[in-house]
Amino acid sequence: MAGRADAGLPEPVCSTPLTGGGTAAPLVGAPAGLGGLIQQKERELHDINEYRLHTLESLIADKERESEAARERLAKLKDDFTYNLRLLEERDAELERWAFPGHFRSACPPLIQPHVPHRTRASPLATGTTRPSLS
Repeated sequence: MAGRADAGLPEPVCSTPLTGGGTAAPLVGAPAGLGGLIQQKERELHDINEYRLHTLESLIADKERESEAARERLAKLKDDFTYNLRLLEERDAELERWAFPGHFRSACPPLIQPHVPHRTRASPLATGTTRPSLS
């Protein structure tokens, strides 16, 4: 190859940045050397694509696990919500049942009858009268 350098032509080189070699190898002028270089680059591209495929598949698997965990949390949250809602409805029904004294008296008669004082004159509410107006 000294003849090329004497003729002032640069010597062809091939760097392989994809493999991380970083060294330039002189290209052999024979077609077999070029075919080998093409095969090497094809292998590098194949390896890169395999790596990308493996990386993407693992990312998909991670996302599927996250999605499944989120679905499980959502199902548990729905179950908890339904349970709490049922508890609130039962509590409201219980409060409703105890809120009306008449209902309470009919369900559980008192042991002692309440004392009602005898009234000698009619109550203003019973007669429909109200306080005297200031006019």
